[in-house]
Amino acid sequence: MNSTNVRIETEDMRSPLVALAAWALFVALGAADGVFARLEPSVDGALAAFATLFALAACCLDRSVGSAVDRVRLAPLAALALGVDALVALQLAAAGPAALASGIGAFLAFFAAPVAIAAHVALARRLGARLRSRAATSPAGRPAST
Repeated sequence: MNSTNVRIETEDMRSPLVALAAWALFVALGAADGVFARLEPSVDGALAAFATLFALAACCLDRSVGSAVDRVRLAPLAALALGVDALVALQLAAAGPAALASGIGAFLAFFAAPVAIAAHVALARRLGARLRSRAATSPAGRPAST
């Protein structure tokens, strides 16, 4: 691989990472300012659903984002997804759904959880592809020649 290919790969990763960092920053600022706590619970739910759908669409429909996610090894991707799941569960257990409207709970609900759900989908897609490729190459996947 020559240096031009490396440069192009890095540039492909830059845009999704900048967008992800900006999203995280603005959600963190909103959570710190109490923006989400001042909204009605139905608006919070709609906003979280939109963020989740946006993360899924970006991951599945935007090739640069999808390829960036596909370059992440499975273990860190799974650790991210399951770690966020655990944090959301702890927040809910500690204070119920209201905990997801302020502070760290809002950051989890409006940034981390949507990203984790997209990571779960990416993991499922990659693991499914692995299973299909193993089945296709296994001796049972081909008829015996007689």
